[in-house]
Amino acid sequence: MKALTLINLVCFPLAFTVSFFSMMTLYGPGDERFWLYFDVSVPLMLAVLGTYFLLHVSYRRWQRPSIRDLRVRVRWRSSDQ
Repeated sequence: MKALTLINLVCFPLAFTVSFFSMMTLYGPGDERFWLYFDVSVPLMLAVLGTYFLLHVSYRRWQRPSIRDLRVRVRWRSSDQ
């Protein structure tokens, strides 16, 4: 699921930019303003991926158990044996 999410995070900004510019005469491949597609889609894609990774890192940091919780788990496991 994580791989599919990352693929979607890369493809979604590109597809959005294509639909926004409609890839008509001025912005189509080989035309004079085709460079504008890359100037908009690449930063948008990087912003989406950066936001995902920032949220992912902050979520993992929030889930990290404290040292006190780890000590309780170790004592609990050692008392079972």
